Amino acid sequence: MSSSDQASDLLQGAPLSRAVQLVGRLTWLYAIYAGVIVVLLTVHLLPFKGPAKLVGLSRELAIGGLGETSFGAVLLVLFALVAAGLLTGSRLWRRRVETAMAAGEIDNAPPTLLAIAWKRGPGFLARQGQAVLLPLGAAVIVLLTWLMWPKAGAPVAVSNDANLIAALIIGLAFPALIAERMMNAFPREQMPEAPGLRRLLLLATLILGVAGLAEIGRGLHYGWVVWIQRGLSLISPVVAVEMGVRALGRLFLPEPSPDTARAATDSIIATILTAGPRSPGNLIRTHLGLDFARSWALSFLTAAAVPALTVTFLFCWMLTGVKLLGPDQRGVYERFGAPVSVLKPGFHLVMPWPMGRVRPVEYGTIHTIAAGVEEGAKAVADAAKIERIPAEAVPTAAMSRGWETGHTTQATYLVADEGGNAQSFQAVNTEILVLYRTGMTDQAARDSVYRASSQSKIVEQEADRLALLYFSSHTLTGVLGASRENLQETLRADLAKAVDQYHAGVEIMAVLVNEIHPPAKAAAAYHHVQAAGIQAATSAFLAQAHAERTKGQAQQEAYQATSAAAGQAVTRMQQVTGDAARFAAERQAYALSPSAFLLERRSRNLVEGLRGRQIMIVDHNLPAGSIPLIDMRNAQPAPSGAPATSSTPYVPDLPRSTSTERAAPE
Repeated sequence: MSSSDQASDLLQGAPLSRAVQLVGRLTWLYAIYAGVIVVLLTVHLLPFKGPAKLVGLSRELAIGGLGETSFGAVLLVLFALVAAGLLTGSRLWRRRVETAMAAGEIDNAPPTLLAIAWKRGPGFLARQGQAVLLPLGAAVIVLLTWLMWPKAGAPVAVSNDANLIAALIIGLAFPALIAERMMNAFPREQMPEAPGLRRLLLLATLILGVAGLAEIGRGLHYGWVVWIQRGLSLISPVVAVEMGVRALGRLFLPEPSPDTARAATDSIIATILTAGPRSPGNLIRTHLGLDFARSWALSFLTAAAVPALTVTFLFCWMLTGVKLLGPDQRGVYERFGAPVSVLKPGFHLVMPWPMGRVRPVEYGTIHTIAAGVEEGAKAVADAAKIERIPAEAVPTAAMSRGWETGHTTQATYLVADEGGNAQSFQAVNTEILVLYRTGMTDQAARDSVYRASSQSKIVEQEADRLALLYFSSHTLTGVLGASRENLQETLRADLAKAVDQYHAGVEIMAVLVNEIHPPAKAAAAYHHVQAAGIQAATSAFLAQAHAERTKGQAQQEAYQATSAAAGQAVTRMQQVTGDAARFAAERQAYALSPSAFLLERRSRNLVEGLRGRQIMIVDHNLPAGSIPLIDMRNAQPAPSGAPATSSTPYVPDLPRSTSTERAAPE
């Protein structure tokens, strides 16, 4: 087709080859844009150790929202150019084939991938081709937006890196603007997709420029620019989804003819944003017949707009020199980049930006960090949110301060065990809170601005190091038995000394050691151990009490037995003494009068023997033949039921009693 290529390009109504060339060159341009952004993002995502400046630029591009905004806009235009390139190439290829066939030429060139696609015809590429390519591009852009969505709590930007990456993106917007102008000048008859592509190119140019300016504002630490970045981040995925839906909708329509086949590069949203035929002014003029361009009021406002905007801009610029610092704020005032003074709370007039600048500094605000916990400041804030409940509400189990419940501000340490057990280390949980603030002096305020990028990181790092050093150098007994007040004061002094070496303007207010105990997960096991120890101690005390009780009882019984034996011995001694005295008396009595003694003894025995018996008294005046005789020599009580036995009569032949003893008691 070499001899008829130029002739086919000059046919009336035929797309010229320069349309294909323009789309191809723009495709390469935006592909290079996408490649540059991908390289910068890859440097941040991969563990790449390269030049510090390159790493800083990639960091700002990835975390500040600029990467997602610019990459989404570039991908939107790139997919639209590829979609239009398929149609323009297919039209040109079809026209050249028709011209070659008319001229009798034969194409012997080997078929390429594009040639195979172009052979399917513009109708197939305008229907199935667009339905595959544009939804795929929309999915990629939406996924990119979801993964790299700008966050309000993103790390603070480094001013130099933010300005450089913003300048790079704004620099990319200038070639994009030139490409938009070239597409605007291209005849619509030669490429029907030119108006839609022009609006997409203009939209991408605006997004790149505004995103670069927003990144400069982020470098100046303006937190509100995140809303601008979020708004810009939504434009590309919304337009891409609209184009993808339009492309999928073509699957429900008949395949268009080659002459009417068009790429799905039109977008209502892009048309509205770029003042196209569907812009509000054009719609009002075409549908309602209202032409505001002939209004004298609008003409006056148009003429007065430039002076009014200029004065407004100057007034707003002068307002940048008015600073109001709250009661909890100070400000380091910079004049032409050099620090001049530290402004106290109140109203101040300084030179407008960028000649004068006030860097805000905290004034007496106390912060809390949990030592030994990842992101200690965030852990304290999360714990405060969880524990904030209404006054009448019932506290939850998670709010219990007993060590059976774990908390986000607790850290676990290994402590040496000196008990001689097989396990030489024990785990303990502790909650150590560090209270700090920016120093109240002017020098501390300057140090916090120029010598420390993050005071919290410095305090957290040193607090973690000192806590780990303390627990690794003490035993379990020393940790649990140490005075908490002494430990807090020691850690505060060491932490203040360590932080002062950084000259970060940090003042350590206090170190609070709220608790030191075994881990919460070991609570049940530790309770069993405690219960076993208490039970063992209780058993020992009970055994000791039983031993003491038994000993007392034994002593009491021994004393009672000893006392009884002593009393019985005394009683027997008295009895023996009495018996001996009585025997001596009776012996003496017998020696004085044996007959009287014997008579008295017999009478006493007779009285004792007759006690309780029936006695019959016989008068001696009775006749001798009728006197009853009683033999008392062998008188013994007869057994029950035995007959009475008789004995030999005995007549006592005793003199009258002459004993001096008393009669035996009755």
